[in-house]
Amino acid sequence: YPDKVDHLLQEEKKGLHNLKRYSENQLQEISRQLQVLYSHRQKLFEFCKEKGRVLDIISENARPRHLSQDQIGNKFLGPENTDCQAAIRSARGTCEKFRNIQPLNWYKPENRRELKESVTQALGKKADESAHIWEDSTLTSGDVRNMTQRQQRIHDEMETGYHLQLGPVSSLDLSVRERLDRPLVKILQRHPGTQLPESTLISQGTVSLQKSLSKTRDTIGLLHDTQIKLKEDQENKLRGESIDRAAARLRVRSAKGRRERLCL
Repeated sequence: YPDKVDHLLQEEKKGLHNLKRYSENQLQEISRQLQVLYSHRQKLFEFCKEKGRVLDIISENARPRHLSQDQIGNKFLGPENTDCQAAIRSARGTCEKFRNIQPLNWYKPENRRELKESVTQALGKKADESAHIWEDSTLTSGDVRNMTQRQQRIHDEMETGYHLQLGPVSSLDLSVRERLDRPLVKILQRHPGTQLPESTLISQGTVSLQKSLSKTRDTIGLLHDTQIKLKEDQENKLRGESIDRAAARLRVRSAKGRRERLCL
């Protein structure tokens, strides 16, 4: 059956999927922004190449002497190119827009490190809980063993009393203090002259002892089954504690940048 650790691992898996989706959205948005910025960069680079060719063509000797220095610089070498100015303004506006505007529905999920630490702490608590359950199961197993032995002693005593109730098997059986005609009670009961006064009580007591013996056997069987299940639970809890502690230790070491295999 699933326990709390399975639920925690599912929560961690869900959180990692959300973090993956968030990172993918980030990468897609950044890729789109880079494409836009790259297009602006290409335009500016073309204008720079064009400006460089113009500067190579126009030299100091080619300047008209009747124009002033300010007029020459503003007209031929200045930044009055409208296309270039429009490209620069567009690139600056795009940069400001990308810097100040966050995309819609771009929420940041829970931090991966915090999520991992919470699951690791929960694994440690689950291992401690398994250790406590193992200790309780050990104590309960001892109590069940004592109860089984007590019921077995009661069963043996009742079985001995049942056999004594039946009477001796032969005349050689001198250890039982009963009349030798006791096994013939049912036969003698058929004739009015030979009826015994305690025959009915003996028969009822025998039936009651048989029922009690049957119930005691069922109880002992249930106690044996419970003992077996408790032993299986002890082994499972001990194995689960070992796995949980090994997983928690592995997660702690991996968080610190170390590598370790999960050894059980």
